[in-house]
Amino acid sequence: MDQKRPYGNSWLIDDLRGILPGVTDEELMVFHKELVTALEIITRTRSFVPGTYSSETYSNDWKKEE
Repeated sequence: MDQKRPYGNSWLIDDLRGILPGVTDEELMVFHKELVTALEIITRTRSFVPGTYSSETYSNDWKKEE
């Protein structure tokens, strides 16, 4: 994944507008930040189990909360 161009071009908001039309710029940025976190959790835990996850401050060791 290209961190500078995660959706194809270097204009993050414009790229997301093409994927999610009618969404505000603020909502698009929230979506992007949440997507980055979700992808990190998926790659660290190697699973797609829905739920609430947490990690220690400055840690990438995500754990599913019970």
